[in-house]
Amino acid sequence: MSQIKPVIGISCGDLNGIGIELIIKTFSDNRIAELCTPIIFASNKAINFYRKSVEEVNFNYQSIKEFNRVNPRQVNIFNCWEEEVAINPGQLTDVAGKYAVLSLQTAVAALKQKQIDGLVTAPVHKKNIQSYNQRNSVIQGIHLI
Repeated sequence: MSQIKPVIGISCGDLNGIGIELIIKTFSDNRIAELCTPIIFASNKAINFYRKSVEEVNFNYQSIKEFNRVNPRQVNIFNCWEEEVAINPGQLTDVAGKYAVLSLQTAVAALKQKQIDGLVTAPVHKKNIQSYNQRNSVIQGIHLI
């Protein structure tokens, strides 16, 4: 009897934080894909930026823009944006907050629409997201605790 694996979404967190690096290191272990189907909500460009800085990991993925393209045997990157984004590790920037919110919003929408079974959020800097939210009123239905 075969068991259906849960589809787990992962928001990328603050682009200038440790989230994407942690995601890459975690999902470079292929055994995780035996337990679930991971979908990372980010962009190929952000993933590749950090993949170059993480030595000795074998991180392979498939890029998707539609949920019917999910490959259950590997990591999937759901591209939430295509534009070039300035990544400055270790710095708080409005841009990093904006894309952390976009990743989280896209992942929450997928969860609400039952396109994913669960959601894991990479670290975010609450002040950065909340200040972006107050200026732009973009987080709706997401409560940060």
